[in-house]
Order: sequence, then C-alpha cells, then structure tokens
Amino acid sequence: MLTFIVVVHFSLKMSKYSVSERISIVKAYYSSNNSPIAAQRKFATEHKLKTTGPSAITIKNVIEQFQRTGSVDVSTLQRFLQNFAFRLRHVIAIDDKHIEHFIN
Repeated sequence: MLTFIVVVHFSLKMSKYSVSERISIVKAYYSSNNSPIAAQRKFATEHKLKTTGPSAITIKNVIEQFQRTGSVDVSTLQRFLQNFAFRLRHVIAIDDKHIEHFIN
C-alpha cells in the first residue's frame, strides 16, 4: 500500500497593493523595457511617492502572476491556491520498505 504525505508551507498575507496599483506596476514594467528597477522608479514617480516604489521582487511576482493568469487580482481563494502550488516543497511517498523524498 502506498501512502502519500504532503508537507506544505503557505502564506495568506494580504497584498500590499490594490488592483489598480498592480495594474500600474504591470504598465510601468512593460513600458520600461521589462526592467523591474525602471518600473520601480516609474511607479514611484507616477504615484508621487517620496520613497522608491514596490521592490523588484514584488514587481517580478506581479508580472509572473499576470503572465501566468492574465490577471492581477489576488482574491483569497486565488491567493491560497497559488501559494499552495508554489510553496509545495516536499512530497514524501512512503511504502512498506522505504521512503522516497522528492523536492520540488
């Protein structure tokens, strides 16, 4: 008999940016020759921020989500499912004699 144990780590933190701000991030990124740093500066300028705009990591995450789903909306269910899929790290398949450990 084969038993699967799935160990999952995920986060349901709220998005710091509204949908309209995330749209601005996407527009800034594509109008800046796909440069996260240039998009960061452009976003900060357009939104009259005294500090820099969203981090390069945040911009990359928004762009990845947009490319993957065609949306920048982060509903609770959508966020849960995305985090579940992306945070899945270990699948341990256990049968009678040995353990196989696969890392995503």
